Amino acid sequence: MEQPDSRAVQFQQKSKKFPVLVFVHGDSFEWGSGNPYDGRVLAAYGNVMVVTVNFRLGVLGFMKPSLTEHVYGNNGLLDQLAALQWIKDNIEDLDGDPAAVTLMGHGTGAACVNFLMMSPILSNGLFHRAILMSGSALSDWALTKDPAQYTLQVAQSLGCDPSSADLMKCLQNKPPEFAQIGTVSVLESKREGREAEYNRESGPGPELRIEPESKVSAGLELDSRA
Repeated sequence: MEQPDSRAVQFQQKSKKFPVLVFVHGDSFEWGSGNPYDGRVLAAYGNVMVVTVNFRLGVLGFMKPSLTEHVYGNNGLLDQLAALQWIKDNIEDLDGDPAAVTLMGHGTGAACVNFLMMSPILSNGLFHRAILMSGSALSDWALTKDPAQYTLQVAQSLGCDPSSADLMKCLQNKPPEFAQIGTVSVLESKREGREAEYNRESGPGPELRIEPESKVSAGLELDSRA
């Protein structure tokens, strides 16, 4: 019986493109990291390429940067988009398939994934399927209802005038560790003796240009299958 050419087998293995699974962590909108999640077992058993991402959180990731201008404060979501764009542009060089990207999130990460599902970028081919675990854009903690109030409290805790046009410049001049101090100050004022599972004060704001309730009620088809 003729044996297959080992070189041909190696070539076929190298030319195979693996589906890509991108995981968005969901510890909180305030803290967490994709680093602790080891995707090697899932990659081996699922025959997929697993990617975990990090993105800005808390004050740096979701605070509305101005009270006087209509500006957006969803930098954490923009970081996720940047990661997806990098994957689309480069994953093929690592034997991943840019046309088979599944975005998966847990908790607040699931809410972020759901926001991206309902945003115009879904048609840009950055991802093709989604998995939501223990969260969605309709969860009562998913959106910050009053991002201006959060900015006001952080600015006051850091000694910046929230009514000033130079608020952003004042915040930028603070050392990076002060951002965490401002976040903790707001959390402490809202804690009331216990810590919420997810912080409602910091997170994606309503400037997302999407309306989760209307999207779902309009019958938007959300493909949540792996």
